[in-house]
Amino acid sequence: MKIGFVSISGGAVVIDVFQKRASSVSHIGTRKYSMAGSFELIGGLTGELTGELADKSGSGKDKKEMAREYGSQLSRDTGDNDGLNGRLEVDIDGMDAYYLSVPAGLLNYRVVEMPFAEKKKLLSTLPYTLEGLIKVPLGAAVVDCVVLGQGLEALQDGGAYRVLAVYMDARELGSIVGGLKKGGIDPDRITSCELRMRLRSGRVESVCEHLELSDEERVSLCLEEISSPIINLRTGGMARCRDVGKVLKNFSVGLAIAGTMLLLLCLYLVLKTYLVTGSIESLNAHLTSSYKKAFAEETKVVAPLYQLKAKVKTLKDEKDNFDGISPLGVLNALSMPGLKLAPLDGIEMSTTGVTIKGEARRAGDVEDLKGQLDGRFPDVSVIETKTAVDGGVLFTITFKYGASR
Repeated sequence: MKIGFVSISGGAVVIDVFQKRASSVSHIGTRKYSMAGSFELIGGLTGELTGELADKSGSGKDKKEMAREYGSQLSRDTGDNDGLNGRLEVDIDGMDAYYLSVPAGLLNYRVVEMPFAEKKKLLSTLPYTLEGLIKVPLGAAVVDCVVLGQGLEALQDGGAYRVLAVYMDARELGSIVGGLKKGGIDPDRITSCELRMRLRSGRVESVCEHLELSDEERVSLCLEEISSPIINLRTGGMARCRDVGKVLKNFSVGLAIAGTMLLLLCLYLVLKTYLVTGSIESLNAHLTSSYKKAFAEETKVVAPLYQLKAKVKTLKDEKDNFDGISPLGVLNALSMPGLKLAPLDGIEMSTTGVTIKGEARRAGDVEDLKGQLDGRFPDVSVIETKTAVDGGVLFTITFKYGASR
C-alpha cells in the first residue's frame, strides 16, 4: 500500500511517499514544492494554560489569512503544469491513501480537565465542555484532543486528567483541503507532525514554541503518525466524502453490470423456454405418430398422452372383466347333450355377456331354444327376431356368464 504524506510548513509543501506492508512501513521518496507568497504567521502563541492560547501581536498574517493563502497557493495552476497544482497532478499517480500534516501554528488549543481519559468518551463530551469557551462556533469547528502525560502521570491530584483540546475552523481547514483536492489529493487523515514534536517535551507550553523540523525528523514523525496519529481532524464537517463524480461513475458501472446480468438472465430464460417448448413439441409429435400406429381406428388425436392413458385404463378394465370369463366353458355348455340348438351364424363374447345369432325354421323353435338356454345360463333374452328370405326366422339371443343351472 502506497501512502502519500503531505506536510505543509512555511512556504513549502512536502510529499513523503511510504510503502506500508503487513508489519512495516518504509520511506521510499520525497517530493518538495515551493509556494510563492508570504507565509509568516503573527509572532507565535501565548496564553494561560487553562485559557485559550491566542496569537501574540506582531507582523505577519493571522491564522485565517494564512489558511486562505495556503488554499490559494495549493489550488494555483497556470495550465501548463508549471503551477503547484499542475505539478502535484503529475507526481501523485499510484497513491492508495494520503495523510495531511497541517502546521501547528494554524491550530487552536484549550487545556481542560476531564474525569476520564478514554478518547471516545472525550470526543463525545468535549463539545459541551468547550461551548462558550472558544472563539469559533462549535458547529463550525473541527475538534480533537490529546491527553497530556501518560498513565498515572496524566492523573491530577483532584482525580482529573489534563486534556489538550485541539481545534480549527472548518472553513479554514476546508481552504487547504480544497486546494489539495484540485491537485488530485484528498486526505484520508488530517494531523500535525509539528504538534507531535512539540508535545514530546511533556509540557503544554511547548505548543507555543517556535519549531523547525529537519528532513529526518519530519520522516520519523510521519512514520509515527501513520502508525498512530496524534490527532485526526478529518471528522465532523470535514469527514471525508468520496467525490460525487466518482460515486456516480461507480454507480453507473454497477448499474451497467446489473443491467447486463439481467439481460443475460432474460436471454437464458428465453432460450431455455424455447428449447423446452421445442422438446415438448417434438415429443408430442412422436407420441401422436406412435398412437396412430398402435390404434389405427382412432381418427382424431388431439392429446395423445391423455388419450393413451384413457385407452390403457379402458383396456385394463376390460382385462379385469375378461379375467372372469371362460370361453371354452361357454362353448362346452352350449355343446352338452340335451341342448338342441338351431344352426348358429355366430357367437360374440364381451364384458356384458354372450350374444348368439342363428336361423330357426319357425318362431316356436326360437322360444324352445330360449327355454333350453334359460336352464343353463342367467338372464337369457331374445332381443331380435325377423323372417329370413327362405321363410325361416333369424334370431339374436343374449345371456350372462355364469354357471349352468
